[in-house]
Amino acid sequence: MTGSDSAKTGPAWKGAGSSSSSPVQNKTRKEVLVKSSYGLTIGFEVNYPEYFKDDIQQIGGPGYPPPGDGDYGHAFFYLTKNGVVTCFFSFGPGGGGEPKRIGVPFTDIQSPDLNPIPMHARARPGDASYPISEPVTAFRLKLTQAQEESIRNEAERIRKQIESGKQKYTAWVNDTCAETARDIIKKTLPNIPDGSGQVRVDGTLSRVKLVNPYMWHKNMTKKYKAVKEVLPRILSTNDDDPLSAFEFEAIK
Repeated sequence: MTGSDSAKTGPAWKGAGSSSSSPVQNKTRKEVLVKSSYGLTIGFEVNYPEYFKDDIQQIGGPGYPPPGDGDYGHAFFYLTKNGVVTCFFSFGPGGGGEPKRIGVPFTDIQSPDLNPIPMHARARPGDASYPISEPVTAFRLKLTQAQEESIRNEAERIRKQIESGKQKYTAWVNDTCAETARDIIKKTLPNIPDGSGQVRVDGTLSRVKLVNPYMWHKNMTKKYKAVKEVLPRILSTNDDDPLSAFEFEAIK
């Protein structure tokens, strides 16, 4: 039998990878694709409901339980890919006063309308990896790869502004944990629940609505399931997702 005769009568071999052992008419090599999963976890430290009444967050003033200073609360988020943290963003003050309580004196710093600004509200250096210090209520949302990348890129852009000093933690203009985190997420997910509400500081009710952790948390509970857990103080890139036991919800 000549070489040409063998080519006509012998089996047709599939050249797939380094294998040449499977006739095309009998077997077809299949590729197995592993689909990655992406998620967003939004966390809240809102453990003092007595400081959130009638949709108003109370900060400071008499007539409240000890310490009587109200509660700022805290909001943050982290992103994951296949159960591994890709971004942790938690914006808080980096110094210049107590981080979560208002028990500090007024200063001679003034707002544009000449009202004195308490030290807790003055512009001060920020920290984009502010530690988590209380039990957390979290919401877990399923993302696409494009959404995860978009939120991560925006978070890193804002992180650089914070680290360079261009963006400071300034409570009186609402450059705070909740407002900053919400704005980063909302740029990619415009339908994320809003967190705007009034805040009462030392008995004075804000004239405008401000993004605050308690109001944002309340609005999130209207659409998504809450998870209550204690988390590590800080999450770093490549850490395992501490809430991996809880599934992600589809965005509504």
